[in-house]
Amino acid sequence: MNREEVLKMLQHISKRTGFSVSEVNYMARVIAQADSDPLPTEEWGQPFDYDDYGKMSLDPNDTFSECINAEVPEPNAQVDLLYALKEFERDVKAADAFYAGRSDSRSLSANWLIFENHWKWDRFWALRHPNPRTRLAFQHSFAEIDASRKRLAEKAEGLLRKRSVMVM
Repeated sequence: MNREEVLKMLQHISKRTGFSVSEVNYMARVIAQADSDPLPTEEWGQPFDYDDYGKMSLDPNDTFSECINAEVPEPNAQVDLLYALKEFERDVKAADAFYAGRSDSRSLSANWLIFENHWKWDRFWALRHPNPRTRLAFQHSFAEIDASRKRLAEKAEGLLRKRSVMVM
């Protein structure tokens, strides 16, 4: 079925049901995704829309800098998994491009943004990737990056305490 045929079919269903084409398309996607999504539909949370969050530049001083998603869906978010995969791949490419050919360490804030983005995507795909083997690989990756995140937090707390900064 090509794009025009799909659009005609959605328009036909829209006219018969009174739902908008967008609503019919959304319902069709949810029904189709329910078969491949490892998370049962009754456990899906709130819908996630990337447009609500936008992108973040990895270098605010460079208008042509690579950008990553400002937010990543929660693992149980109601989200189009195919679109999520495209966004994940864009974020990975942006991070790779950011580091490519650069010998400098770049800013701490950019490195932290990339780290947090990676942590969130690993957490998401560890639960939601349709392929069980790939999901398992993300579970292992998430366990490693989560342990790194905890070690970083402990070190930061220790440094702050040495400087007599109250840590909550």
